[in-house]
Amino acid sequence: VGELAAGTAHNLRSPLGAVKGVLELLLQEIDSGRIACYSTETETARPTRTVKEQLQIVLKSLDKSFSIIDDLLQFARRPDRPPEKLGLHKLLEGTEVLLTELFRERGIQIEKALEVNDLFGRKADLMQVFLNLYSNAYKAMPEGGILKIQSRSVFRQPGNVPFVEVIVTDSGYGIPPDHIPKIFDPFFTTSDRVEGTGLGLSLTRKMVKEHGGNLEVTSTLGKGTSFRLTLPSYPDGLPDKSENPSDRGAR
Repeated sequence: VGELAAGTAHNLRSPLGAVKGVLELLLQEIDSGRIACYSTETETARPTRTVKEQLQIVLKSLDKSFSIIDDLLQFARRPDRPPEKLGLHKLLEGTEVLLTELFRERGIQIEKALEVNDLFGRKADLMQVFLNLYSNAYKAMPEGGILKIQSRSVFRQPGNVPFVEVIVTDSGYGIPPDHIPKIFDPFFTTSDRVEGTGLGLSLTRKMVKEHGGNLEVTSTLGKGTSFRLTLPSYPDGLPDKSENPSDRGAR
C-alpha cells in the first residue's frame, strides 16, 4: 500500500503542478489588467470578478490536493532523520502557532498540565503527530470548546524503561462506538472526501510506533475524545533498527 501511495502521489504531482502554474499565471494576468473579464448579461458590458473568483476556488482546491499528496508521501516514507532530545513544551507551542487563528476564531481554549517535558524522537515527525491530533480536535469542536493536554511519567516493561504519556482531550461531539475500531485504518474518514484522505490518524499512529510508543483512543458521544500516546523519554525507549516498529508497538 505504501509503494502504491508513493507512486500515485509522485505521478499526480507533476500534472497538477502544471495546472497550478497556468492558473497562477492567469490570475497574474487578470490582476495586471492584461486579461479583462466582462459581463454581457446587461446591455452595457461591465467588468466582473466572477472569473477571477472561480479561478481562485480552483487554485484552493489544487492546494488541498497537494496537501493530500503530501499525506500520501508521508504515509509511504521511511524515517530517515536521527532522533534527538526534545521538549514537549516547545513541540506543543510550535504546533499551536500554526493553529492559533483557527482556534481563536472558533473559540477553542487550550489548557495544559504538563508534569513531564523531556522526550526523545524526531522533531518533524512529532510535530506532525501533534498537528494531526490538534486538527482532529478542531474538527470535533465546530462550536468551540476546550482542548486539554496532559503529560506524566510512565514505565514500560521489560526493563522498566521511562516513557512520557501524553493525553490530548477535546470536548467535542465524540466518536461513534462503531467507528472506534476503524479510525486508525488508512483512508478511513467520516468527513467529506474534500476535507482529506483519512490518513491523518493512520500517519499519527505509524509515527508514534516508529518511536517505540503506542496510541490509543477513548470517546464518549456528546462529551469528547481522548487520545493517549506514549513516547520515549530516553534513547533506550526507541525501537531497535532491526525490529519492526509495528510489531513492537503492538506488544
